[in-house]
Amino acid sequence: MCKKKGFFVAIEGLDGAGKTTLANSLRETLEASGCSILQCSRSFFPTTQQILNELRLRKQPSPLSIALAYALDYFMQMELIITPALCEGKVVISDRYIFSSLAYNTAFGLNLDWSRRVYTNSILPNVVIFLDVPPEIALSRQFDNDPLARGFNQDGLKFQSTVQSIYYELSKEYNFKSIDGTQTASTILHTTIDCIQRNGLTECI
Repeated sequence: MCKKKGFFVAIEGLDGAGKTTLANSLRETLEASGCSILQCSRSFFPTTQQILNELRLRKQPSPLSIALAYALDYFMQMELIITPALCEGKVVISDRYIFSSLAYNTAFGLNLDWSRRVYTNSILPNVVIFLDVPPEIALSRQFDNDPLARGFNQDGLKFQSTVQSIYYELSKEYNFKSIDGTQTASTILHTTIDCIQRNGLTECI
């Protein structure tokens, strides 16, 4: 593994916080400024997806099985995608990162310290942008005011509130840069760019 030469930005927040919108606009802005970009997300490799599919054929996967599948997928992504891009000096923008796993694993009942140990050897980003959005707003964005989805709101709201509280705990530990996710997309983008400049990315902006 080479010494990290690129710049790594992770974007975190609840489902519906606006992470993908920010990741896309940040990539476009940085590319227009001359940065070489790799954009990635916490999506499954085919091998990992096959494992989960096999589990689902037999029974509902446990939180532990899902957590281990995500961890396997992450380390594959780290070795095959993220590390090579950083070694090439690229700016890596990750739509979700290990902090999502830490937060959601814990919300599903797994021990936070156990999850931390699983990801002990992870590459830590230069900057973690946390889009802070009230769970009610995040849920309304997910459901897009669909009346048929409103029956899920109460359970969903309780769960997302739990995830949010864990994110706040992680924010202190990992020094997240919190941004009000209820602002306009352009304001969030400009705040993000200012944040990553102040944290070391200056050559291609």
